[in-house]
Amino acid sequence: MRALSFAVLITALGWPAAAWAVPAFARQYGTSCQTCHVAFPKNTPFGEAFRRNAYRFPGGRDEDFRRIEPQKLGADAYKDVFPDAVWPGELPAQVPLSVIVQANIAFASAEAGLNFAGLGGAVSLNAATTLGSRISAWAGLTVSAATTGAPSISAERIFMVFSAFDRPWLNVRAGRFEPGVFSFSGHRILGPMPWITTATVGDSPFALEPSHLGLEATGLVLGRGAWAVGLVEGSGGFNVPKDLYARVGWKFGGMRLDGEPSDGELNLADPAPWREWSVQVGGFGYLGQTAVGLPGVATQDDRVQLVGADVNAHLRDANLVVAWTFARHRRPFLATPDEGRDVHQVMAQLDYVVFPWLVPLARFELSVQRGALEQRVVAGVYASVRANVRTSVIAQLKQTAGTYEFDRVQAALSVGF
Repeated sequence: MRALSFAVLITALGWPAAAWAVPAFARQYGTSCQTCHVAFPKNTPFGEAFRRNAYRFPGGRDEDFRRIEPQKLGADAYKDVFPDAVWPGELPAQVPLSVIVQANIAFASAEAGLNFAGLGGAVSLNAATTLGSRISAWAGLTVSAATTGAPSISAERIFMVFSAFDRPWLNVRAGRFEPGVFSFSGHRILGPMPWITTATVGDSPFALEPSHLGLEATGLVLGRGAWAVGLVEGSGGFNVPKDLYARVGWKFGGMRLDGEPSDGELNLADPAPWREWSVQVGGFGYLGQTAVGLPGVATQDDRVQLVGADVNAHLRDANLVVAWTFARHRRPFLATPDEGRDVHQVMAQLDYVVFPWLVPLARFELSVQRGALEQRVVAGVYASVRANVRTSVIAQLKQTAGTYEFDRVQAALSVGF
């Protein structure tokens, strides 16, 4: 116990994991990161509305809030003579590139005492911008390195968004992205990536996140109803047929999902932009197929049927997220190709804004397969040293043989610019 306490003390001085926030938008609109985030990458209600508006300010008023005007590619009068002229466009006035430098140190139960095996770090490059009133683009590349092994490169999110209207009634994403089946995402929630979005079964690689390749249409109804329909490749490479999913949801109370205020005035000077009373509920269904095994060696198809629901409640300074899924895998095991597997998963997370810069969290996760129960408890605290500098300490416990045992503790530091 003394060794563990010493390890926690040392890791509190260390450095972190991934963070998906884009300071390029703060520069474009001349505003603080806290307008859209509380302990980034967690969104405020306005940050969620900004995302749903394809990374634009609500109400079709994006031009009113931009502090850096884009470079026009042709006069607006060209629109009147189209198709006898090229439709004018625009370029960002500056390169819309953001950099997030991350470092972390971890102490795991399997390690022999305190050593530097848990050191690691990453650099994330994110290019995100709007290109006129109808197109947005996002590309993210992360280079990660640990004490041992070669650095790894991942490009989990590369997509474009096409907006049919100046309101978020219909947006279409094309590229690589996380399916919009929950009201949250591992890219926008505090703590490690949740089991409910990333856990796999047997030899099957199927998981909802970190990302899939395909198309997704999303939209809002009356500012509070949300829907999404996606057609993606899934987790196991190129599939025929494609994976198909759909979600519907509704938000009661608080800021509308489109961010449009009832009095028509946006209040960007709110000292507590995360604070509201609201409950968002939703459900989804997913039909998928993924290849199991190495091509040409031992392969089979695992068909997956997945349903789920979630509740996302903002209770003034507290945010409670509860989610459930049931998955039916037809053939996830190579050794027993005719064996199926049903999986129930539950997640509940509560985080609380003590101060605008201090957010503790607690999460409980549960997975049940054929009566076998696996559980994880995550607890931690995020502290923003500056608006673009975030520290965190996260501890995890896992259930082993009916009892909880210490799994790991990790301290992290992220700097965005």
